[in-house]
Amino acid sequence: INPGDLWRGMGKVEAAARTVDTLNFAEEYNINFFKNSAVPLAILTTEGKLSKETYERLKNTWEGRYKGHKNAFKTAILEQGLKMAKLQSSASDMEFAEQQKFMRDKLMSIFGTNKIALGITEDVNRANAEASEYTFMKHTVIPEMRRFVETLNEFLVPIFDKNGEYFLGFEDPLT
Repeated sequence: INPGDLWRGMGKVEAAARTVDTLNFAEEYNINFFKNSAVPLAILTTEGKLSKETYERLKNTWEGRYKGHKNAFKTAILEQGLKMAKLQSSASDMEFAEQQKFMRDKLMSIFGTNKIALGITEDVNRANAEASEYTFMKHTVIPEMRRFVETLNEFLVPIFDKNGEYFLGFEDPLT
């Protein structure tokens, strides 16, 4: 379902794009965090009062050089008595492992797959594995097979079978 276009819907990859982007940004943040001595984000403070022009220049310069995931953890040079104060907690406090498991589970649900199909065996016993395989086949594999064969029957078979005598089918993998 596409909330922006109720008639056309949304493809699986399009639906997963934001989740994949978030996962990529989280991984890039992790890499930058450890590459750059694990220095957290900070705020700038000063004892004095900055003029409006200095404030705007400093703000624009700071955002231009240091804002965004690609500019994370660049070295800043401070002026006019500015001091940097730590603002953010460490990466371990952000629970990246849990975030990645959540993203993985979200992607699995978008693509209609499960842990067993991906070879992930944590918290899985034989009964769970067999039930997961059955569900995966019934709700993901068979509908894809059906769509593929229907497309072939609609567009390819008529090229070779002008009388409409033949059609393609598939054997149900659950039987």
